[in-house]
Amino acid sequence: ERYRNGVLTIIFLMLGICVCSFIISVYLFIALRRVRESEWAKRQALQLQSELEAERRVGELHRNFAAMVSHQFRTPLAIIDSSMQRILRMRGHVQPDELLRRVHKVRRATVRLARLVEHTRIADEYADVFDVAVEPCDLLPLVEAMVQQQREISPPRLIRVITPQGEAVPPVLCDPMLAEHIIFNFLSNAVKYSPDETTVQVVVN
Repeated sequence: ERYRNGVLTIIFLMLGICVCSFIISVYLFIALRRVRESEWAKRQALQLQSELEAERRVGELHRNFAAMVSHQFRTPLAIIDSSMQRILRMRGHVQPDELLRRVHKVRRATVRLARLVEHTRIADEYADVFDVAVEPCDLLPLVEAMVQQQREISPPRLIRVITPQGEAVPPVLCDPMLAEHIIFNFLSNAVKYSPDETTVQVVVN
């Protein structure tokens, strides 16, 4: 009888151990599943945050691009408008040389507008590709052209181009259109944010 009771006790203990092990395994499985679900949720949150950040950057790029294009379009339009107004004011008294000069100026501004339209179309088709056409450029003509455009837009302001005495300005590697945009932005900001009586100086060296 004592032996039989001992065997039953051992059997009940083993059954208890098995039940406890099963319960612990279930809890571990549930905990592991919750951990995996939590990690998946974190990965999804990080992915969503990354996508939102990318979307924000794209939106910012589009806004900056629209502002740049708007600024770039205003310049040749202002040149065309000022040239046409000058011709209208001088009608009947305009000299052939002056008329030819104004016509060439309008044509150059029109060509620049056409280039801007083409660049805008290409940029819209390939929004994530920023193509920079780097080539050797003579910087001084670019600066003088932008200075002349700014003079025509704001005639009262004095703008001087300063170059090294007795030295040629070496060519630089740049994208001519982007360089024009940068130079003109500097000029327009200098004219806009400096007192009207000051002279804007552009140093090329």
